Parts: sequence; C-alpha cells; structure tokens
Amino acid sequence: MDVFGIPVSLTYKNEPRIKSVTGGFATIIMRCGVLAYLLYRCADVFARKTAIQSSSHILDLSNENLAYKLTQDEFDLAFKVEYTLLDSEPEVQENIEEYAYIQLSQNIYTWVTQNGRSVQLKQRHRIETEICKYGRLGLKEDGIDYLNIVKTYQCPKKVDFQLQGSYSARIVQQVQIGVFPCNQTYLDITTNKTKKCKPKAEQVRVGANLRLFVVVQNSFFDQEAFDSSIIRASLKPYFLSPSFNKSHSYLFLLSKNQVKLQDSMFYGDTQEKQFIDTRLDYLNMLCKVLEGL
Repeated sequence: MDVFGIPVSLTYKNEPRIKSVTGGFATIIMRCGVLAYLLYRCADVFARKTAIQSSSHILDLSNENLAYKLTQDEFDLAFKVEYTLLDSEPEVQENIEEYAYIQLSQNIYTWVTQNGRSVQLKQRHRIETEICKYGRLGLKEDGIDYLNIVKTYQCPKKVDFQLQGSYSARIVQQVQIGVFPCNQTYLDITTNKTKKCKPKAEQVRVGANLRLFVVVQNSFFDQEAFDSSIIRASLKPYFLSPSFNKSHSYLFLLSKNQVKLQDSMFYGDTQEKQFIDTRLDYLNMLCKVLEGL
C-alpha cells in the first residue's frame, strides 16, 4: 500500500504475472503430472491394489521365558496311525492297539542341578482325544472331506497347548504325538482288560510298517480379500514313516505371524490379526526298538 492506503502491486509490462512460453509449458506439465498421479492412485483404489511391507523377528528360544498359548481359535490338528499291509492283514489294523498305541501329550522339560550335574526332568501330561467331528479343522457337513478326517482321525478334545523355549532352554514346553509299543497297563485301562498285547517280536514287525498321518490347520494372509475373513485357513497334511528297530523323532516348527492392516498412514484405524504356519524341520533317528515315531 502507498501512503494513502491504496494497494500497489508489482507488474511486468502492465501485467500482474510474468507470462512466457516456457512458463506456460512448465505450468501445463506440472498440472498434467498432478492429474496423472491422481488418476493412477484412483486406478489402484478401484483395482484394490495393496502395498505389503513385511519384516521378520527371530527369537532366541534358549533365553525365551515367555510361554505361547495355542487355542482352537487359531490352531487345530488331527492324527491317525495306519498299517501299510492293511489289504493283506486287515485284522492288524482292526486290533492295532494290541501292537502299538498313539498318544498326544503336553511335555515339560526342566533343567535342574543335582550333585553338581545338569539333569533334565521330564513330565508328560496326556491330552484327551476323540474321533474328529464336523466343525474341527474347518470341516463342514455340506463340504467335502477329501482326507477322510471325520470318523477316522483323532482330535484333541480341547486345544489348550503351551509352547516355550528350545532344548537348550532351562524350561521347555512341547506338544508331542507319540507312537509307542503296546503297554499292557495302558491297554487294560482303555479296553477294560478285554485285550492283551502281542509278543514283542510282533510289535516290532508291525511297528516298522506303521504310518503316522498328521493334519495341521494352518492359516495365511489373503491380500486379495477385502472382507472380515482376510485370514484364511488351510489344511496341511504330513505323512511320517518309521524304520525297522529304530526310533524316529520328527520336529515341527510353528511360526506365529502378526498382520497390521491400515488404509493409509494418515487415515483409518490399525487392525491387528494373527495367523499360524507350520513346517517339518528335521528328523532325529535313534537305534531303539519302537520307542516312538
């Protein structure tokens, strides 16, 4: 403003703006660029494209004091034992408990010091099982049970597992599916003393021809889903076999994954979901007679 309060503006050749061919082209290019970027982002919205950023964190389980709890809301499993010579010896499969028995247990191993030596105390708590029914492992009556899980596999009555540490940790908690030679005391309890264990030689022969089937309900993050069921369930079958006069130990690793969902860093609340994946890690073989699979 001048001394009289009248606005005064700078001009160039009596124009409030500098107009040139170069400036015009620059303005057009910038506006076209902004419009193109806007259309590009709109296309991503309509096509429902997502940007996924992943990171992994590996725990030192030898120093991990936290126990991880698994429930049926996020994890489930089924298992069965089958005789490989079923067609030629069907009576063995019908009376398989006279040769071997399968047991699901929650095991706790604790390292203690006794007389100056490190000793591992072992506790095994048997988990009650039942014949699998519809509703387990995502199976429905109007669906197709390709693996024939219902009525042929065993499922834990209640999934309430604790996992903690590794073999080098002070306290280890694991879940075990074990196949063991027939035990008469256990057989009397389960059959009300109506059956007897077969001779040891027969147990070894049949045990070398058993197959352990384990089906685990895994879950995964479906980046193409935009509804409430963004965590999908899937069944992962495992087939495990023994060797004659040897004990096998197959170790499974379980990973618990966390997903954080958000429309953008500036808009929308963050949602957190979890999914679980398993894989067979390695095989440990011991020269023992049918100690377990």
